[in-house]
Amino acid sequence: MLVYREQQHREPAARLWRTVRDRLTNLAPAHAGTHDRTVALLIDMGVLEAALTDTLHPETDDLDSVTRAIRAASVATGHLLWHSWRGDADAMRPWIERARAALDVAEGSATPKEITCRVPEGYAYYGLYPETYFAAAARLLQACPAPRLVCIGLRSIGTSLSAAAAAAFEEHGREVLSVTVRPRGHPFDRRPILSAELEALLRAQAGDLFVLVDEGPGLSGSSLAGTARVLEGLGVSPEQVVFLPSWRTDGSSLRSAEARARWRRHPQFTASFEEVWLDTGRLATAVPGPVRTLENLSAGAWRSLLLDDVDAYPPVQPQHERRKYLARSSGGGLDHAPPLLLRFVGLGAYGERRLARARTLAEAGLDSAPEGLVHGFLIQPFHEGRPGRIEAPEELLAAMGTYLAGVRRHCPARENPTDLLPMVETNVSEGLGPAAVTSAQRRLAAVSQDVEPTALDARMFPHEWLRTAAGWQKADAYDHCDDHFYPGPQDIAWDLAGVCLEFRLSPDARRALLEGYRVASGDRHVGRRLPGFAVAYLAFRLGYDTLAAEQLSGSGDGERFQRRATLYRQWLERELSPGAEAGWDL
Repeated sequence: MLVYREQQHREPAARLWRTVRDRLTNLAPAHAGTHDRTVALLIDMGVLEAALTDTLHPETDDLDSVTRAIRAASVATGHLLWHSWRGDADAMRPWIERARAALDVAEGSATPKEITCRVPEGYAYYGLYPETYFAAAARLLQACPAPRLVCIGLRSIGTSLSAAAAAAFEEHGREVLSVTVRPRGHPFDRRPILSAELEALLRAQAGDLFVLVDEGPGLSGSSLAGTARVLEGLGVSPEQVVFLPSWRTDGSSLRSAEARARWRRHPQFTASFEEVWLDTGRLATAVPGPVRTLENLSAGAWRSLLLDDVDAYPPVQPQHERRKYLARSSGGGLDHAPPLLLRFVGLGAYGERRLARARTLAEAGLDSAPEGLVHGFLIQPFHEGRPGRIEAPEELLAAMGTYLAGVRRHCPARENPTDLLPMVETNVSEGLGPAAVTSAQRRLAAVSQDVEPTALDARMFPHEWLRTAAGWQKADAYDHCDDHFYPGPQDIAWDLAGVCLEFRLSPDARRALLEGYRVASGDRHVGRRLPGFAVAYLAFRLGYDTLAAEQLSGSGDGERFQRRATLYRQWLERELSPGAEAGWDL
């Protein structure tokens, strides 16, 4: 089954150079928000370094004047993060100049005009914070007091994470050699391919402590394991190789046999978000207003707040949910303030884009105005409400039609629409059999010329609509338009089909929804696009829920996903039956 879409794009290198330089120029130590701006700089610097290095050395990891200089700029930015984390403005200033000087060297060399940038998913979606690697680095040094270290970042996101770790080691007085590598090959058997020069450099350091830094492990764990294998071939003993991942594992669940063995062999050091941001009170004190306590609503915990009946809980894949907290004021009387909702929407540019979307929706009268963005969390007023149910009343149909018309008008996509055909072909074939693929292809071909790419809502489940004192309100409306799942930039018909299907609307209710949408949008031809997008929507939901059921097998949510996957399969089979398009003749 396919559920993830491609998360890379070609971009003029000059644009990213300019972004990084502007962020560096605008970095004002001792000003409010300096730390978040420093995080944004680190992330953009890492994206630039990874893209440049991959473009310059597409087959073999090597060293040259550009990669050495841009690595120095990234590590200097890691030092900026170290000092901004501690609020030491004076210590930041010389590192700003060092980063600028290193950028001058790198940009002054022969660099490509266009580069391929990859989204660092941990920063954009999953609440991975580079500051946790400061704490992990300190734990490593307590256990392994080595005077010299080789800090190796695994591109892509390991580029900026290793810059932060290398800076931490240097701030602790260690001598550090820092490079990045790109593990290549089959997803379950990746390893870096090194040039003779880089091999010689690392072989000469074989007696030092080697620290491998990445977000992983993923499903296989092979990237870190394969890099450790290459180092062992250069004469580095296994005892001298340690891992700095984002979470700890004994390796038993990894799908790579070598990774399962190596993750037990090499020490690993981590620090969690909870330790660094919650236990210290750092996140709570960043919330504006009086002192507040944070209630964790992540990983489906929000369901007990909104729903009384456990049997009515919608399924949740905890690994894919954004962190979210309910911030309540801890005082009474004059110190009491209305509760706020904190929802992770991304660090750096990713959070900035989602704050802009939240403001756009609010200005259009489609949502309440956000309070701001702090440390990657969008802060909003928390509205008491009850989730919608499958039986949608007329006022909810009207609200959904107006909302989706507003999304289409105010949230055009910046990119071309995602190609849905590979996902549909794969999921239909695996879900219904190869014979059903031809019908799905025909449905999709009928709408391929009429697509108007929109930054969709992409979450049209009944429980995402809340009946509040102020009327119906859409929740979770900010980042599923550009996460790493399908559909990506797409026609608004995807969301309209989603409403019709998820709410199981009758033909009359479908007509009411579409008529309200047409009046508000002026989109008179949406009806002819719905049959194709209904098939695409169901193919994606079938794929996602099937995989989630497998991953969560044996749990309550696994059973919920399995039941829903069965429904999607039945609906998709019905949708592809002869004459089914007539059901969309509205």
